[in-house]
Amino acid sequence: MKDPSRLRVSGPLAPYAQGFAAELSRLGYTPYTPVSASFQIQVLAHLSRWLGDAGLEVVGLAPTTVAAFLTARRADGYTNYLSVKALAPLLEAAHERWRVLTGYELVAEVLAGAEFKDGDPVVKTDAEEEVAV
Repeated sequence: MKDPSRLRVSGPLAPYAQGFAAELSRLGYTPYTPVSASFQIQVLAHLSRWLGDAGLEVVGLAPTTVAAFLTARRADGYTNYLSVKALAPLLEAAHERWRVLTGYELVAEVLAGAEFKDGDPVVKTDAEEEVAV
């Protein structure tokens, strides 16, 4: 496997790649473990390209954006790193270290179909539920 610090990242997350590689090393990830730092950096690179292709900036990183990325990753034929759990180191770094992702803990709910408005869950009445069906 490649040295994660040598993997090329382009797009809006490129400035964060070296710091993310260092954070993964601090957490005990190596280029040779089954869940390696290299794979995490590859996912970062894919997310960064996807954001760039969509014309989104880092500040556009939100739970709905991450959910859309995971859906697109699955549709593109990727078979690994398709869940919130798999992206946890990346999402935690974006939230805790880079301060560019808020509400990352809601990504799983968004993937499950939950709706949010201004960061709050949208609660539908029984009448609205019947109309939606």
